[in-house]
Amino acid sequence: MVKLTKIYTRTGDTGESGLVGGGRQKKSHLQFSAIGDVDEANGAVGFACAVIGKSSSAFEVLQQVQNDLFDLAQTLQHRRI
Repeated sequence: MVKLTKIYTRTGDTGESGLVGGGRQKKSHLQFSAIGDVDEANGAVGFACAVIGKSSSAFEVLQQVQNDLFDLAQTLQHRRI
């Protein structure tokens, strides 16, 4: 189990959020909207995989889509757009 010892920054909310690559971006920036959209799509694909099961012919296709969405999310997190 992960123990969270610090879950706040004590720096206040300046309207910005950090990116994995070290940059900062306004929370209202379309980049964060895109990251959220990709995350939601990935969740939907994961749910579909769970519902249809591994025996379905679509399972492998959905797994590839999910891998591609993970790659896209990584790209969005590491680049300042």
